Amino acid sequence: EGLTVLFEGNKRDYQLFLNQLSREPLPSLPSGEYTWHIPGFSKIEETKLYSPTFQAGAFNWTLLLYPKGDDQQGQLSLYLSAAGSATLPEGWARHASFTLTVKNHLEVATRSVMKRANLDRFDSQSTNYGWQKMVSLKDVISSGFLLDDELVVSAKVRLAPSPQLRLHSVGDRLYYNGTSRTVESGTR
Repeated sequence: EGLTVLFEGNKRDYQLFLNQLSREPLPSLPSGEYTWHIPGFSKIEETKLYSPTFQAGAFNWTLLLYPKGDDQQGQLSLYLSAAGSATLPEGWARHASFTLTVKNHLEVATRSVMKRANLDRFDSQSTNYGWQKMVSLKDVISSGFLLDDELVVSAKVRLAPSPQLRLHSVGDRLYYNGTSRTVESGTR
């Protein structure tokens, strides 16, 4: 399995082929956004909470929140989680870049906490990605993150091709995602 490339031409033509491939416009990638309102935040007794399931692309996701921190006393922890990962087929994987935000009600634009992950691979071994130290609990309680004891967190998720296409050549070998293929050259 994998990509087999048969290329006929000289090294110059091969380089033109790779250059053209790198200029091909990328298709619009599926994405989605979700906002989770958590009322009664200061009264939450649970160690972790899952948001309702939401969709981004063709996949289901949840947010995983540790109101008193995930092994980090004094910190709010927040993760993006592949929903229903225990029931997904063997070998499943998805790649996504995402942004998680904890909204500051007093100064939304300047004091909300937003953290971005460029690209993570979600699979059966790694179902959650995010931050143990999203924001300090002291700030959550005293700096405008709660409005009428409600916390608001959000996610923006953008799916990526799986796997990402990475091509490069060395001599007469074409490398695709770490796998090499012989490039046949010649003239017509």
